[in-house]
Amino acid sequence: MNKGLNILLKTSETYEQLETFKDENITIKENVKDFRDIKKIFTAISKSFTVPASKRNNKILRHFYRNDVADIDTRALIDAKLTLNGADYKYGNVSVEDTKFRDNEPYAYTIRFYGNLTELNKSIGEDELTDLDFSSHDISSPNWLNEFRQTSLTRKSVAFPLMSRNRRFISHSNDYDYSETEGLTDVVNVSYSTATRAAGYYGLVEQDLVGAIWTGSVLDAIEDKYGINFTGALKDADYIRDLRLMLLKRGGDGLDGGSFVKKQLSGFTPVTYDNFSFTDNSITTTQIASSDNSFISRRGELVFQVNTTATNFKVHLKRNGETIQTVDNTDQVTVKLDDDKDNDSIFTFEIEAAGIATFGVSGTMRRVTQFKTNINIDYYQNFNESVSFTGSDSDDYLVRDNLPTMKVIDFLSDIFKRFNIVATVDKDLNVETKHFDAYVNQGNTIDISPYVDISDHTIGRPNFHSGIKFTTEPVQTIGEYGFQKVNGRKYGELKYNLNTGGDNIDGKIYKVDLKSKIIPVDQPTNLNNGRAANFQSMILVDKKGEDVQLSPTFLYTKIMSSRFIAYDSGSTVQRINEYIHIPAEVYYEGEYNLTLSEFIVGNYFSAEPSAIVSTDNNFLDANLFSAFYSKTITIAFEESSRRAQYKSYLPFRVLASLSTADRIVVHNKIHVIESFSTNFLTGETKFNLIQVDETTSALFDTKSVNVVDGSSSKSVSCISADTGLATHIFTDNTTSHNVIGGDSGVYRVAY
Repeated sequence: MNKGLNILLKTSETYEQLETFKDENITIKENVKDFRDIKKIFTAISKSFTVPASKRNNKILRHFYRNDVADIDTRALIDAKLTLNGADYKYGNVSVEDTKFRDNEPYAYTIRFYGNLTELNKSIGEDELTDLDFSSHDISSPNWLNEFRQTSLTRKSVAFPLMSRNRRFISHSNDYDYSETEGLTDVVNVSYSTATRAAGYYGLVEQDLVGAIWTGSVLDAIEDKYGINFTGALKDADYIRDLRLMLLKRGGDGLDGGSFVKKQLSGFTPVTYDNFSFTDNSITTTQIASSDNSFISRRGELVFQVNTTATNFKVHLKRNGETIQTVDNTDQVTVKLDDDKDNDSIFTFEIEAAGIATFGVSGTMRRVTQFKTNINIDYYQNFNESVSFTGSDSDDYLVRDNLPTMKVIDFLSDIFKRFNIVATVDKDLNVETKHFDAYVNQGNTIDISPYVDISDHTIGRPNFHSGIKFTTEPVQTIGEYGFQKVNGRKYGELKYNLNTGGDNIDGKIYKVDLKSKIIPVDQPTNLNNGRAANFQSMILVDKKGEDVQLSPTFLYTKIMSSRFIAYDSGSTVQRINEYIHIPAEVYYEGEYNLTLSEFIVGNYFSAEPSAIVSTDNNFLDANLFSAFYSKTITIAFEESSRRAQYKSYLPFRVLASLSTADRIVVHNKIHVIESFSTNFLTGETKFNLIQVDETTSALFDTKSVNVVDGSSSKSVSCISADTGLATHIFTDNTTSHNVIGGDSGVYRVAY
């Protein structure tokens, strides 16, 4: 194996080394500039370069230019690795771009090297979340009441938080039918006060339920499908893994295009009479209709009533597969079977509904004799059967059928951007993930002054951006519209423009744009006493009170009990006092904590007030920006920062271990790496750096701090240098903690 850089391809079982031109200019670039986009994160990439069409290379590349003999997919990337002085240097992929000819003979291949993250992108491609396997999270024959409540503190990957897809919740603890008596439309009182029903106006119902799955469960499914292994933050940070993705497919009802699912009623008790019989799923007649004379006739009568909390449904009574009666309400219906067509026929019930619901159909099938002046019931059979709808065309709740429309790569990109995640990938597709602060903290500080050509360098202007904007998808729900009207921005959005007050600062807006939603939680006032209700919820209707086709939405939940929620089961209203999931603005460890101030981080970028926690608990600072972006923005906006470009000639031992996480020292000046590229023909490495002062550099150092001065214990959130993760601790001023950036890494203290 030659000294210097070598390229090896794996087209079969082993790596084979390509022959190269001695004077070929091979340049590899590593870039941290676009670290927030998983499609661009840390992908080492080369400029196109050529290798000879030698006998050896033709064999390895299978005569790429000949479509009659080539046995490799010319569109596919080829597994590759680079070695530096005989040691493994980088793993990734090679694309063969073309073959060059001279005198009608091939003489060179043009190829390009990509870092190993392209392997991840290549594997995922355009796949949707629905291409993943979530079968282990499906719920078999769900009992919706028990899915909503839990008799014990049990965490589940799929939960059904307190929210409504098409109604608004209010609280009145002493007037159960307040919404009805006040003439309110699509407004329901969910605070329990009595078991008496006020259908549609009092009590949560099954069709309100919307599932939400852990982000960690989605990440596990990604690992399983693509053979990758997440380590670091995506594996260890509960505030990432316990963030939930709402299972509300665009269409509003959990089904494509608002379509309905049809199910046949079954569960009848088999029984046989003279003129009709019951099977599991049908009623079969023989000579049910007949006439002795003009004064005496016999017929069948099918009397039934639908019992459900659903508001949008149809129940079809079918005869031999054809509908003879359709019901869309809960009134009692009598169908007379007095026609010859009713003889020797099969009758079935087909229920058509959307979303989550349970239907009961009760009634009587009877044979009667009609005399001139009276009716005699000859014999009858009662029935009372039910069927559940799950948002799927199955008797089970299928996660896949309720997922929002979202590509796998966009899901990962959202998580990376939301939590400022950096990823590196090794040859075995182990994806190491770290928050940017931890990534730089765990890098090395390398003095390259002896290797820098100081006679030729550039120091640029300090400002790279003229403002910041952390934003999400456009507003859709009534809560979002109300918040925007009052605050002049979307909920969770953070934006700041430096070009105010006559200033004119050059540069683009530093933008983090999530392709998902953050919806404010709603805590109504208890109309009985004027106090805050003891629950929070999410309202998913638009400002007109109608269903809305939501973009993918993420939320935290908090498991709470003793909320006194009214649940309408269709026959009575039950008081739900067990454990339920309540939508929350912030993450509580394990999704449960009795102390409201003991949380880690909020699901918003700006300093949002809490609907439930007092400002004394310093809720505002627990935002995503304070936790994960403040140091990043300091680098970009600090007036003392400068953009620097240097040329260097690094020894192989330095180059082999150089990482974009490292801080570079050039003549006592500290720099953070944006990118570097190495020309392996000349040995020259060009650096694009951000020159920072010692104070800014120290933001990424490990410091031991006592958190706060004072004598009392404090609830604290910080970025731990020991784990690299956002951490909640309950501490006093005498206990030291290793924090990235010291005091600057403590982003929330609750007094």
